[in-house]
Amino acid sequence: MLWVHGGLAQSHTPTDTCYLSGHKHHRRITVTGVEALRDGQSFCQAAAGYGQETASLWACAIQTVDLAQPTETQEGALLSTYPFASAWQGYTLWRHRWRIENRGFRELKEGWHLEKAPGSYTHQATVMARVAFTLRAFNVAQIAKSSRGRQLTDRGIRRLRHALVPEYGLAPVIVIAGDAYGVFHIEEIAEALGVPPAFRLRRHAATAPPDHLSRDALS
Repeated sequence: MLWVHGGLAQSHTPTDTCYLSGHKHHRRITVTGVEALRDGQSFCQAAAGYGQETASLWACAIQTVDLAQPTETQEGALLSTYPFASAWQGYTLWRHRWRIENRGFRELKEGWHLEKAPGSYTHQATVMARVAFTLRAFNVAQIAKSSRGRQLTDRGIRRLRHALVPEYGLAPVIVIAGDAYGVFHIEEIAEALGVPPAFRLRRHAATAPPDHLSRDALS
């Protein structure tokens, strides 16, 4: 245990394995975390502006040693407003974040050319449309790679459409508001606008598609 800035810090030194450029590396990771830090004046002032008078920071120092080259070390640090239970927990969750960066954002930039695509800089609306369709195609691809996605693709589009028509109708309405969107039955839109339909074609909830084909399961 270490004493840092008047607070008790936790130190942990496990062995970690990672892949860099396709090569496996075994590393010794030393992580030391300390909580309840209030040394950052600008942070405390900003937090007070949001009504958080007792806000504090959690910090973690990281030292990495490649076991194949023990003389070379890398040092870094993490800073968070979340009070992790231990330094190792904070480091582990950061590793998960790194996986999102590598498999998500890097895949979008390098594989799907999200930031750079020939002929897409002619107009802002063109850029926005291309980004929106690229993200939707990326999400569909991720769903298709999952076990649930493979189950759905095995059904075929006609069977899926037949199963979802009772909930979404023959012509679903996609509503986009800011950075969010939703898919609705036309009768839901009419009700939200205050003009409920005189008669309904939508089936009762009792005859809605099974849970594995519900809106939540497909979203």
